[in-house]
Formats: sequence, structure tokens, C-alpha cells
Amino acid sequence: MACGFVPSGIVAVRLGDVVARNVRAERARLRWTQDQLADRLAWTRATLAAVETGRRALLVSDLPDLCRALDVPVARL
Repeated sequence: MACGFVPSGIVAVRLGDVVARNVRAERARLRWTQDQLADRLAWTRATLAAVETGRRALLVSDLPDLCRALDVPVARL
């Protein structure tokens, strides 16, 4: 397959969108506010909100801190 080609009937999903949705879901599972998770990450609430809505891309280097804060393996995100 050529780069960027999506066969008919297959929905292309951006990895960043999946991770953003899963971060939001894990935070909700823990019943944490954005402020609580942002504090654990030493991020601002605005940064976390941007990540959760896909307005800010996550870096691979962000994943270990997120996983530790949420106490989940990277595969869960």
C-alpha cells in the first residue's frame, strides 16, 4: 500500500485522537478533574485540555509521565 492510501471501507483514525480520548477516559475512570491530572503532570490545565481535545499533539516523550500519573501501561493509552 502506498503511504496515505486507505482501502475502501476502512476508517482512518489518527493515533493522537485515540490517545487523547483514552487519556480523557482514564482521567474520568479515576474521577479526577483536569486540574488534578495536570498537577500530577506539572502541566497547566489548559495544556491538558488541549491534549484531551486534540488541539495539542502529544509527544512520545509525554507518554511515560502520562502512564505513571494515570497508573496505566502505555498500551492502555
